[in-house]
Amino acid sequence: MTTLEVLDAVKNGLWTGLEWAQGSWSKIPELARSLLSAAIGVLFGAWIASRTQNKRLIVAELHALRGAHALTFAIINKALSIKRQHLRPMKMAFDTAANYIANPQGPGAVQLDLRDLSQIRFPTDALEKLLLEKCFLGSEAVATLVAVMDATDDLTTSIRYRNEQVIDFKKNPPATHQQKIERYFGLPAANGERDERIKSNIGALLEHANDCIFFGRRLSDHILKSENRLRRRNFWKYWLPGRKLKPADWGRAEADNLLPPDAGYANWVSGFIKDRSAIERLWDSFKGHIHWARRL
Repeated sequence: MTTLEVLDAVKNGLWTGLEWAQGSWSKIPELARSLLSAAIGVLFGAWIASRTQNKRLIVAELHALRGAHALTFAIINKALSIKRQHLRPMKMAFDTAANYIANPQGPGAVQLDLRDLSQIRFPTDALEKLLLEKCFLGSEAVATLVAVMDATDDLTTSIRYRNEQVIDFKKNPPATHQQKIERYFGLPAANGERDERIKSNIGALLEHANDCIFFGRRLSDHILKSENRLRRRNFWKYWLPGRKLKPADWGRAEADNLLPPDAGYANWVSGFIKDRSAIERLWDSFKGHIHWARRL
């Protein structure tokens, strides 16, 4: 049977079906045809309205995810900036001076770093509103958002506490240089008391900045996956504006050794069970059937 014969057969079948439909439609009473036409129109209109509403919700979530991704990027950059410009040099200078005081070798003078730090405003309120009100995220992503908000609050609180300690140190300085060193480095005083507030604060500042960077990057990954997954599931249904999100490039920060190691947060990450993909579930099911077949 040639191709032309197949096309003719298909065309004849379509014409036959159309003639049958027209004959059947003409046999239906006028009232029934009116009601049926109205029902079809209502159903089609409802489907169009539902499709339009779904697309509007999907596009709104895509815009929210894109905005949240940008806000997360801003949070990470602010934490990287203060760590590079102030916190890491301050901690390195403190450790170097503390090591010299513990093991003095050769002549040297211990300098006290009494710089104050500019307060940082993180856009966490806008980030929280976007993600919790306009996006659907998993439990781990929500927990990561909470961790980001806690880390930024801790960092701003530590900066405020640092500035208060510096002001108090300048207004009420110890009487001698040795007493200044003891207070700044948390060394035991002559009466046996030890004031470690400044020492503990310097370490806490760097830890809180690392928390902002780590949890911010992890939240950025969750947002990226959610946006790409939402776009992948609906691109064939609707025309979606924009392009899919791309991961941020942290190569320069990594080269400057500004990114905290993931090993330090292994306990936090291990508390979440990774969702298995469909292929992984099918593979586990297949292995289970093989196991039972061998036992028979």
